[in-house]
Amino acid sequence: LLPIIQHIKCAGRDLESLATVENLKEHLQNNMVEAFIDGWIQKRLIKTYVDCCKELSEEPKIKVLKKLYNLEVSDDEIIASDCDLQDLSITPLIDALHSQMAFSMLDISHNCLGNGTMEKLRKVFTASGQSYGGLTLDLHCNRFGPTTLFQICECSVLFARLEVLNISGNRLTDACGSYLSTILKNCTALCSLNVENCCITTRTIQKIADALDSRSVLSHLCIGHNSPVSGNALVNLLSKLSTLKRFSELNMSGLKLGKPVVDSLCQLAGTFTLSGLILGGTGIGNEGAIKVTEPLLKGTEELVKLDLSYCGLTSDYILSIKVDSFCSITDLSLEGNPIMLEGSNTLFSLLINPQCCLKVLILRKCQLGLAGVLRIIEALADNSSLEELNLADNSVPIELSALHCDLPSKSCSQNQEDKLDTMKVDDNQEVEQKLLLLELTTAVPVHVKEIHFPSAN
Repeated sequence: LLPIIQHIKCAGRDLESLATVENLKEHLQNNMVEAFIDGWIQKRLIKTYVDCCKELSEEPKIKVLKKLYNLEVSDDEIIASDCDLQDLSITPLIDALHSQMAFSMLDISHNCLGNGTMEKLRKVFTASGQSYGGLTLDLHCNRFGPTTLFQICECSVLFARLEVLNISGNRLTDACGSYLSTILKNCTALCSLNVENCCITTRTIQKIADALDSRSVLSHLCIGHNSPVSGNALVNLLSKLSTLKRFSELNMSGLKLGKPVVDSLCQLAGTFTLSGLILGGTGIGNEGAIKVTEPLLKGTEELVKLDLSYCGLTSDYILSIKVDSFCSITDLSLEGNPIMLEGSNTLFSLLINPQCCLKVLILRKCQLGLAGVLRIIEALADNSSLEELNLADNSVPIELSALHCDLPSKSCSQNQEDKLDTMKVDDNQEVEQKLLLLELTTAVPVHVKEIHFPSAN
């Protein structure tokens, strides 16, 4: 049994997070440590991991222990992401997994792991003998190569289990093409595949397309930031995706999409209701965005996410949209498109619409100017859904004096003036700029959990 620690005090001072515990010995000296315990919980894997470390004469990694201790994660979920693990240092954890036998998720992302680790994991899966029950494998941002996928192909117990495979950010190259094809054909439960930024090209994208058929349960596919990928290969892939019964989300970020691909996207959007379309950095422009979003937003179901960041859009696109149709979107990114003040007026109408479902709105680097930023902030008073708003890196020139008088609050209390001393602002800022930014922050409704304001310049 392990204690559920509510909080820890050292020398009368609260330690805000377990991260501070790493340096506790340095500051302990003769001071007393107080731990307030709220109960006890079983975390068998922690004990097994520590025992395996002792057997190998290895020091348990504090980052791994903290991840395994996470009270919000079930025993079926093994999370060891961002723990500075390498093929050798992960060995005690893999040995511990042999005793765990059954688990539904393994997240070892953001480490420095290579093919040797996946070979050891294949032995864990094979030894478990578990041939049913969904499995999520998150391997992104490591040093895995194409033969990592070979280990999955050789592990028959995964064919009925593997539901989510995220191997993005690894240098797979086109040598992984046949392995990906085998996984798509044999792993009959696979519903999500992420091969973003894996150094694959047209050849592998075509093999992915060839491996898909109407029996596939694939619902999410991410192929963004791979190059070069031809338009023909993408058209073939989109044609295959349109035959799938459950497909709902596509990420093509960073791929340059020509007219034939945009036309195929329109057909895909018209075939069934997509819950997410991520096209950031595709350069489709106003015309392409209008063609894609029109059929996309005709569906009756909620479109969860639409990412059109850095697509070369202008205010003309924003002015062309029908506010009522955009009300079904919950997550919208227009980052990096110069939609300017004219576009902010349409977004104002969207935000104040009673049917608006937006929870996340990203307007970073949209050249809104001060008037556009104020217009968006003004709409928040009549919006009850938005939880995150990013207005960072929008131009806020010194036109503040003229607009400051239009704000609902025309004076600043002594308490607000006192707060100005603690605000982080650039050198040589005008007092009016500081006052305005303060009023903006105090005007945000409580339901908005996160907001990024532009810096005045």
